Amino acid sequence: NFCDEYAINDRYIQGILNITNPDYRMRDIELIVRYYAFKYFINEYQGNLKAFLDNSVNMLNRQWDERETEIKASAEAMDKGICAVNEIFGFNAFRKYKSGSFDNRFNRAIFDIMVYYFSFDNIRDVALKNKELVCEAFKELSIHDNQFVASFETSTKNVQQTSYRFVQWGKKLRTILAIDINLPQ
Repeated sequence: NFCDEYAINDRYIQGILNITNPDYRMRDIELIVRYYAFKYFINEYQGNLKAFLDNSVNMLNRQWDERETEIKASAEAMDKGICAVNEIFGFNAFRKYKSGSFDNRFNRAIFDIMVYYFSFDNIRDVALKNKELVCEAFKELSIHDNQFVASFETSTKNVQQTSYRFVQWGKKLRTILAIDINLPQ
């Protein structure tokens, strides 16, 4: 219920999807749930995205009374992360970089890794001070690591590819921003 209510007024998610009203296919809610699932349970992902999202929602529903404030604050952190990605990448936010240019379409897998890391205040703050470096690092990783690009093109059922994209982007950020970043296992 919280994700549904939040999505109704979340201009950041609406901006990504280029919508002004709640999405009848619930893509807006899906993005929020994906964010929560990876934010809180990334190390438990086993390759079935639907089950992963369902289990994450069930767990957070059970914990709602104890964690409501934290979960709501995480939604605000998601929005700050989205805002940072938009500021860093501009029109190319959440798009795949391949063959020397950014793709025209929004990519959910890129949304997952970008918002995961930039929802953390310490990472976001340093990244925003180094916008060009971050953008260039994403391009460089995409140019020189074919598996990284392939990880955005494969099924979400591939745990190795999902893990690879999260870990490689985290390593790249850790290197270029010179900060400690905990990587998913």
